[in-house]
Amino acid sequence: MMQRPWGRLRGEGKPQWAQSPPSLRAGAVSWYSMLREAKKMGKVRIVACSLVADMLGLKKDDFDPTLVDDVAGVATFLAEAATSDVVLYI
Repeated sequence: MMQRPWGRLRGEGKPQWAQSPPSLRAGAVSWYSMLREAKKMGKVRIVACSLVADMLGLKKDDFDPTLVDDVAGVATFLAEAATSDVVLYI
């Protein structure tokens, strides 16, 4: 697998852009930690955007399998969101 400058997204280390932004230094919780906690607390499904993944050269295998459930496009997202109780789009 090709090495990427931002690191892998599988939990072996966070990419540089996910590490220690000013909000974390101010005591806020990282998005990565927040999503992990949400998955532990209940029925949460996380779908990564396929367009952005393609632009970054990422495949489903590059994402942390304990965090990201699927990589899908906007049509799939909208179909699933229509039947969901709550939708958070980041």
